[in-house]
Amino acid sequence: MAVVPRLYDTLLEPLVRGFREAGVRLAAPQPGERVLDVGCGTGTHLALYAAAGCEVAGVDHNPDMVVRAAQRLPGADLHEADARDLPFADGAFDLAVAMHVLHEMDPAGRAAVVAEMARVAARVLVIDHHPTHDGTLRGRAVRGFTSAVERLAGGEHYRNYRQFLRTGAVGTVAAVAGLEVLAVTREGSGTVAVTILG
Repeated sequence: MAVVPRLYDTLLEPLVRGFREAGVRLAAPQPGERVLDVGCGTGTHLALYAAAGCEVAGVDHNPDMVVRAAQRLPGADLHEADARDLPFADGAFDLAVAMHVLHEMDPAGRAAVVAEMARVAARVLVIDHHPTHDGTLRGRAVRGFTSAVERLAGGEHYRNYRQFLRTGAVGTVAAVAGLEVLAVTREGSGTVAVTILG
């Protein structure tokens, strides 16, 4: 299912903004740092880093998302690109972030993306679904709602999401890519992991 940028901003952004803010808290940006958003969408995540005085860049495979991000962030270094082959030099960034990107991909693609992020940035921040929740009624409800949304995204997307959860999510992807989990917080009643890899 293709996502229309305006619908994304209107319908999904209010649901995920807290996760973005948790990422900014965990990997606190410093003015002047170079930050890359892998799967930048409409630029809402990058806007938080731009507001903190960072130089921002982003990639997305959807050209409509890149156009929308460019409208939001004039002057940002934005590219339509494959996250498995980032168009940047080794060590070009202080921080690379990816939010709700890995679970959409096939297993080999996930590890390739994380390895590319580590190639171009000193720090890697991944925000994505976690296999469990906090065991509360709210946690079960959040997981049920999330699964319903993921199912609406289409068959292949939903299969990738389910496989991502079954096989250990971000921790497993990091290990395959040769990285370690350095810090993690849990958000959304435990259903989302905000993770620094290194």
